[in-house]
Amino acid sequence: MTGREQPVRPGRWGELAALPAHLRPGTPQRLAHLYREHVMKQCREERLIIATSFLVMFGIVRFITTSIKDHRFTWLFHNVGSSGGTHIHHLVFGIFGLLIAGYIGAAFTNDRPWGRRAVAILYGVSAALTLDEFALWLTLRDVYWTPDGEKSVYAVMAVGAIVTIGVITLVGDPLRSEYYRQILRSLSLHP
Repeated sequence: MTGREQPVRPGRWGELAALPAHLRPGTPQRLAHLYREHVMKQCREERLIIATSFLVMFGIVRFITTSIKDHRFTWLFHNVGSSGGTHIHHLVFGIFGLLIAGYIGAAFTNDRPWGRRAVAILYGVSAALTLDEFALWLTLRDVYWTPDGEKSVYAVMAVGAIVTIGVITLVGDPLRSEYYRQILRSLSLHP
């Protein structure tokens, strides 16, 4: 036996060790293989990217606004305003992002994966910025930190549920999907 060969373990582990990495459960190569097979080849990657960027951005924007309200990290986070004293809500940046993403998505057919991914990220981030201030555009008053401001959270929860359902339906029933079983198995949550 040379120094490179691995001793064969008896039983199931030996059989698994003999498999190529992309076929062994729980390996990063297996997850990458399943991602390519069940997400990329199904042309559903953009849906996953939109959902992920939406949910991540909502968490980030809530952290930033809470930090501003509580005067934490003042050296980094602060309100954005104009020289005339007008407060610029993050809703404005979300609307501009949605306009740009919509224009790019409608005006250009993008066959490059990086272009589709960039538009998906821009759309998800912009939608989170916009919907986080849903109560503002519903009531036309700044009610972000009032009980009426909870409508924004409910709107984000509803849209977040919809985009998450969209991701889950990429591969059919998540409880029967090998992609999800492999993810759970790699996290040691599934037998």
